[in-house]
Amino acid sequence: MKYKIYVAHSRDERLDYRRELYIPIMQRYERHDVIVPHGNGPYIDSEQLLPTCHLMIAEVSYPSTGLGMELIWARNAKTPVLCLHRTGTVPSSSITNKFSYFIQYTSEQDMLEKIDTWLTSNESELQAKQIEQSNLLPSSNEEIFSSHHATVDYIQEAKRRIDAADLTGEQSENLYMELDKAQAFHFGRFLLEHHGVNGEWSHQLFPWRFLSTQEVLPDGVVVKPKQDEFTNDLEKFIYIEAPVSVASQQRFMLFVGLIKKTLEEATGQIQVANFPCGWMSDLCLTLKFNEALQQKIEITGFDLDAENKDGVEQLLTQYRINTPFTFCQVDATKALGSSSAYSFSEDKVGCYDFVIGHGLSLYFPEKDCQNYFLLMAAMLKPGGTLLTSTMTPSTDWRSVDTALIERQRHFFFTVCNCRFSLFHSVDKVKNMLRTAGLEVAQVVPDDANMFPAIVATKPG
Repeated sequence: MKYKIYVAHSRDERLDYRRELYIPIMQRYERHDVIVPHGNGPYIDSEQLLPTCHLMIAEVSYPSTGLGMELIWARNAKTPVLCLHRTGTVPSSSITNKFSYFIQYTSEQDMLEKIDTWLTSNESELQAKQIEQSNLLPSSNEEIFSSHHATVDYIQEAKRRIDAADLTGEQSENLYMELDKAQAFHFGRFLLEHHGVNGEWSHQLFPWRFLSTQEVLPDGVVVKPKQDEFTNDLEKFIYIEAPVSVASQQRFMLFVGLIKKTLEEATGQIQVANFPCGWMSDLCLTLKFNEALQQKIEITGFDLDAENKDGVEQLLTQYRINTPFTFCQVDATKALGSSSAYSFSEDKVGCYDFVIGHGLSLYFPEKDCQNYFLLMAAMLKPGGTLLTSTMTPSTDWRSVDTALIERQRHFFFTVCNCRFSLFHSVDKVKNMLRTAGLEVAQVVPDDANMFPAIVATKPG
């Protein structure tokens, strides 16, 4: 039987994946369709590809956020996963708890022989997967690559937006070039299709500058691409040049500092809520570098996207954080639309010493934003602290390159139709927090005053 096999791995510098994985596996199993993510072929969208594969071979010796996401996608697609790890390394418990097949190897030859044995022992499962897919999905990487791009309606929608915009001929041509560039990398396609970022991509983008500063290489937790590995100038622009990205990354660093300060100053056991939680990258990275704080808090994450629970648990395991975590799936838009701002969960009223809330105000008009702050204020204990932020209107920005603003505006809003487009001034947010019964303690701006961090407390 011929199988389609996807080879996944960390990009940790301790793993020479081309020499140690690609060459031996592709040579040994040349009769199969072996697909590698960083070969010389076209870009591979592994999220779209994995449901069409019969097997994923994952080298899990070293932790990696990208590898973790691919493992989640494979599990969701019910694609069998064979995990490999070198002798002397221990896969994270987030992997060992969720996957069944593991091979520990000492050498290239040992690895190949054990894969041979596993393939023979599990032939019936692989054949069942093959039969299941035979009449449902494309059968080759080229087919999934071409069909993915041929059928996505969001490309046509983007073209219609460009054509409808009030642009010069040169501007329109430039935006068509931006659209082509966006299709060449995963984050670009995600923005085109979803018009914003989710928990996974927030974790990819926002900690970029923090991790670059911290140089967290030995643990394999760097989620940013190296500067010489950007697919094109648009991907580089999104990560390191777009003013909204730079401000978001600085806001992230401000949050890490303010979270650390708040937790260190608190006494006793601390109940922390994060709403919406996403992957809780700022809180997890704060705890990673301070084991003492891990022992004094318990965390509850609220989010609509249930997949963020997996993301948080992956980070807690990856960073070796032994802090209790509870996930609550909540649709904030329904909660905020109710007669009571906190009716989604009455048992959470007055339960938390520290509430972290960022992101929803970008999508909420003033009325819902006010209810959002009422909700978080209700969750706080008397004397508790809220950490939040806002995206200010452009009239409040400072020292921002107008050419970068123009490129940002056209790409995010004309091409991608991004929905994080509601701005609230600091003064307006202060008034909303006071209306919610909170006292504003501190406003800490980023360099451009685009995403200031705001600290408020509940009297008592």
